Amino acid sequence: MDIGKVLRASGTVAFLGDPELKERLLEKRPFLRPNAENIAIFRVEKGEAWFWTFVDSGHESAIERIKY
Repeated sequence: MDIGKVLRASGTVAFLGDPELKERLLEKRPFLRPNAENIAIFRVEKGEAWFWTFVDSGHESAIERIKY
């Protein structure tokens, strides 16, 4: 069964407490508004990302990482 490809990322999380950014998000995605009080906007920095598939299970360390 092909479940597709997943982008995985790890790093340091920086929470962004910018009310204007949050309002822009809610304007572009109004379906989120009922849960606005539970929404946190963050950025993942100083980390790495990689693509993973089910076939990669058991040998994730061999997958090429993209540093950012």
